[in-house]
Amino acid sequence: MILAASSCLLLAVFACAAIPLLLYLLNLQRYRPPSFGPPSLERVAVLIPLCNNEHNLRACVESILRSEEVNVVIALCDTGSTDGTLPLADKLSRNDRRIDLLHTGPIQTGWNPLQQARWKLARAAANEPLLLFLDADVRLHPWAIARAVTSLRKQELGLLSGFPRFASRSRLDRLVLPAIHFLLLGLMPLQRAQSPRNAIGSDKFLLCDRRAYFASGGHAELPTATDNGFALPALFRKHGQTSGLVDLSRLVRVRPLPGRERESFAQQQAAQLTTASRVLPWTLWLTLGQILPALGSLAVLLAFPLLKTAAFANDGTDLGLYLLCLLLLGLALLCSYLPRFIAVRRFREPLGSALLHPLGIALFLALGWYALLSSMLRNPFEIRVRTSAPE
Repeated sequence: MILAASSCLLLAVFACAAIPLLLYLLNLQRYRPPSFGPPSLERVAVLIPLCNNEHNLRACVESILRSEEVNVVIALCDTGSTDGTLPLADKLSRNDRRIDLLHTGPIQTGWNPLQQARWKLARAAANEPLLLFLDADVRLHPWAIARAVTSLRKQELGLLSGFPRFASRSRLDRLVLPAIHFLLLGLMPLQRAQSPRNAIGSDKFLLCDRRAYFASGGHAELPTATDNGFALPALFRKHGQTSGLVDLSRLVRVRPLPGRERESFAQQQAAQLTTASRVLPWTLWLTLGQILPALGSLAVLLAFPLLKTAAFANDGTDLGLYLLCLLLLGLALLCSYLPRFIAVRRFREPLGSALLHPLGIALFLALGWYALLSSMLRNPFEIRVRTSAPE
């Protein structure tokens, strides 16, 4: 009786592990790096809101200025930094005519300061054909912008985004962030990601056609948003514009600021991905398909002598069910780990994180629940973005 119940449970576990694997393999065919193409030499306005980015700003700007096959101009907008960000931005703008520095001015009621800065930057660059929204912790490959522009033009998109490679000092981030590609590619078909409800992107890299951006209302429609990677593509889709997703893991890298105050990338991504409508089904799906196979395998190894004795009881009549349970458990474990080992090569993810995949998924779910419950208790999860005017 116990083996029969176990076989039914393991069949569900195997299904919950196999379906994400199939989706992952199918989505990998769609989730490709941006295209190569002939030099476009298009003008791209790179727009960067600033908030205490003294340690990252220079490296970010230098990587942008090294861009090839496009003409870039950079616009910076400070939101009241309390470190040396503003003097550094002013120095950079005075040393290179391609860099402009704006000030947000008083923060308007109902606006997130960074959203107000992005809207001001976009309006200041209203004559540029393409707008690229970045954060100051981003580092670009010299071909990153040119290839993104080529993909956007070839596919006739209004917005193009993609997920970078995160390089973090935080142990939590190193465990959780490499699982992001698995979660994105293994839990929903990418074609569904083009609907307003499921629009996906990363706020670390949002390339917009100027006309499509202003036709959708831009950041003026999202004054309090803290998840532009999801909100802006959804806004484009809502207003009939097109958006797309590409693999930027080898072209864009994100480096955090030093210090504990910036060890929150994993928390940010968990808060954005695990919305109220997703957190419960994802918890059930991921627990069955990604956590239980590893726990079950560990339990079998520890209790193997007892399980073998029980299986051969009653003249071995339970042996068939015993072997079926072992087969289902082994297949589920293989299905849960295979996407992560593929990602080690495809996205250059660390092997250690792949080996600790069940732990990373468990931490991701815990962070998602924490963010949701904190919001429900009117103590919103802090995503390291100020939502009021600086004092």
